[in-house]
Amino acid sequence: MNKPRLQLFVWQAFSPDYNDGLAFAIAENVEAAMKLIIEEVGYDPTDWGSVEVFPIAPVAFACTGGS
Repeated sequence: MNKPRLQLFVWQAFSPDYNDGLAFAIAENVEAAMKLIIEEVGYDPTDWGSVEVFPIAPVAFACTGGS
């Protein structure tokens, strides 16, 4: 039996208010990733922004802040 293939899902413009937010999840598909994030933040955001999908492998991601 094949194990489910996990992927990293990253939303860089997640639930923006004054600034863009950031959300990420490791899951089998985008629906499962969104469900995990909804459980984490406690609500279903109206604006998710675009999603990037990465295979589970060595990867780096950085988000710098500013005024």
